Amino acid sequence: DYSFATSVGFVSAFVSGVKLRIHVMRYEAPKQPDAALPSDGVFEPPHVTYYVLDHAVFRERDDIYPAPQTSRRTLEFFSLWNQAVARIIDLEAPDVYHCPDFHAAMAVMYVERPLPVLVVLHNAEYQGAISTQHMGRREARHLAEVFSLPAARIMSDTFIDGKFCMLKPVVEYVRRYQFGYGICAVSRNYALEAALKHNVLWGLPEVRGIDNCMPETERAGAAAASVASDVGPDAARAAAKRFVQERYGLKQDPDARLFVFLGRWVKQKGVDYIADVAEWMLSTYPNAQLVMIGPVGDCFGSYAKAKFDALRGSGRFDHNLFVYADFLVVPPELKLACDFCLMPSRDE
Repeated sequence: DYSFATSVGFVSAFVSGVKLRIHVMRYEAPKQPDAALPSDGVFEPPHVTYYVLDHAVFRERDDIYPAPQTSRRTLEFFSLWNQAVARIIDLEAPDVYHCPDFHAAMAVMYVERPLPVLVVLHNAEYQGAISTQHMGRREARHLAEVFSLPAARIMSDTFIDGKFCMLKPVVEYVRRYQFGYGICAVSRNYALEAALKHNVLWGLPEVRGIDNCMPETERAGAAAASVASDVGPDAARAAAKRFVQERYGLKQDPDARLFVFLGRWVKQKGVDYIADVAEWMLSTYPNAQLVMIGPVGDCFGSYAKAKFDALRGSGRFDHNLFVYADFLVVPPELKLACDFCLMPSRDE
């Protein structure tokens, strides 16, 4: 239901040789005064305009960002998405294009007028890459048809070390128009690590780390929410653990050590490591309880799900293992109750 937005027309894109029309709608968010800004009228409240892009390809996708990258349907989604983003950029002529990660990084291949670009990498492991086969001229022709671009440009701007990489076009754009400046990551340490690890970033003059802090107002609110106002922290924690154990069918045990994984089941988060040690951990330490929540995101997540399905099917861990391999709204008590946030990230 897009009744909240105003229709502004249509833009066109060519995907796999077929012309598609995307319905464009606009929503002007009400101006909200920012408490952090002076109230003397010198500063205007932030003005935010949202653009809603509607097409069957967007509405019928299986996930927010479809997978796997090798699927033609997935590639057609990203082709349409990047072309649509480029058309909006051309229409609105913004001062800066803020490009988070790879999802709309190919839009710069379609824009008609160059503009400053700022790329923020939240997780450089995900580059929209196809690395299951070596990319050559035949594959370039196939991708050129899907993305409606010359095969030579696909090879020069998206191929790196024999793989297709959706992040590369915006990096090449930054090299070409901005002397290599404009790539950031969400912390100083991660920026240094990403610049060394990922060859698509090699040769840039810098990958800048930016602070990803929590405003003090939000920090205070989070702290207040984590502890009940009428009881001490120990009592609040014990009550939260009882609540979580009851909610997820775990044994009621105040001395249990609660391990929680909450997030996408993917290689980068090390979910396969947890699956490999779960049986040993729960067998060796009877007071250990394991909660696994989140959607499967790659083959490593599928592997972990298969192992956890087998563990649950054995019936040996009915009272100290909860597994839900999908999105799930979790209660705030889960954060307070857990003893260990278990996420053996391969990067951090």
